Amino acid sequence: MKYYPICIPTLCRFEHFKRCVESLKKCTHANETELVVGVDKPTKPSHEAGYNQICEYLNGLSGFKSIKVFKHEENLGAIGNWKYIQTYALDKYGAAILSEDDNEFAPCFLDFMDKSLEYYWDNPSVMTISGYSPIGFEKENYPVCFTKSICAWGIGRWKHKSYLNDRVESYYRPFLSNLAKSLSLFFNLPSILGMLVVMVERNEYYGDVGKSVQNNEYDWYQLRPTHSLVINWGQDGSGLHSGVNKKLIQLQEERTLPDEKCFDVDFSTVKVKSTSFVKRYQFWRYGDMGLFHIMPQMKVLYLYLRYRFKNMFKKFAPVTPPTESPFN
Repeated sequence: MKYYPICIPTLCRFEHFKRCVESLKKCTHANETELVVGVDKPTKPSHEAGYNQICEYLNGLSGFKSIKVFKHEENLGAIGNWKYIQTYALDKYGAAILSEDDNEFAPCFLDFMDKSLEYYWDNPSVMTISGYSPIGFEKENYPVCFTKSICAWGIGRWKHKSYLNDRVESYYRPFLSNLAKSLSLFFNLPSILGMLVVMVERNEYYGDVGKSVQNNEYDWYQLRPTHSLVINWGQDGSGLHSGVNKKLIQLQEERTLPDEKCFDVDFSTVKVKSTSFVKRYQFWRYGDMGLFHIMPQMKVLYLYLRYRFKNMFKKFAPVTPPTESPFN
């Protein structure tokens, strides 16, 4: 079996970063895995203490096959730091495991990722692997499932498979003007349609939303375990995008990670498609905090119809399908 690197960008969240790395040290295959860390340069005095703690912690770190630390001489920003260490890992290995610094992992996380990245290397329908699944997925009667929604809380990807469009004006805005495509997204992933409207109105690109839209349009999938191998602790306001979400923090605190050292699954018995259970779940439930009722879906329809009304007299170029496959 091949062992793929685990990449973590960080800046100053020492307690989050330490918990993340210490959980990875307990993973099976950690001693066969290269840890790649990108430490961004602080831009505020408030960042200095955490930054220095992280640097000191890394100086004495062991437990992995090797540790590659990139201490940037200038601030690259969260996206720049991500791209820098991804490029290094993907160029060297052809595939990589990527994590923010606020995740905690089960002991079998690396085993699951390594097996999945190797098995689905040549499968054009599986675009990414995620170790995270929302509360409720464990009710599925198989250890893995496929979703068209994307979660990056511990994600595996290949260099030769990439998404084709992150341009709001030329792809996602025209997408929303197409009623058939928008309704297809609503009936499969209503929460993604709601977030897509917000993304387009703000003219910002949200990676998880954009990739989920493309998954739905081109019938691509993300593989996930039905019992989550990841707990995310980033809802405490310390991150770049997330504010304080006490309810989600409470839900994460109530979660337990599997104790197994290896992830036992025969991928050859699994069909690459969303099961009826996953489809129902992702329509009726609005993420981890959603309830099984119709109000969130009604809110999404309201957001979408309001957007269409505001833009009803504007003309957008039709969405152009990709000219090349992401599977090169």
